[in-house]
Amino acid sequence: MKLYFTCPKRQKVFGTSDYYLRDSYHINVSDTGEKKLIGQVSLKSACPLCGEFHTYNAEEVNCSYGQ
Repeated sequence: MKLYFTCPKRQKVFGTSDYYLRDSYHINVSDTGEKKLIGQVSLKSACPLCGEFHTYNAEEVNCSYGQ
């Protein structure tokens, strides 16, 4: 699944399927049943905009470009 990230160096959005969820993640379930991913997502390959490897908090990642 392609996710969308913002490059912290260029401040531009890019999409990739080349990422992984860090081991320390968990799912937080609220009293209302809403689920939220708590953890970090890292790029497996270098950022196409700046060439560096980035890690993002889950709430910084978008599933669709429009968000």
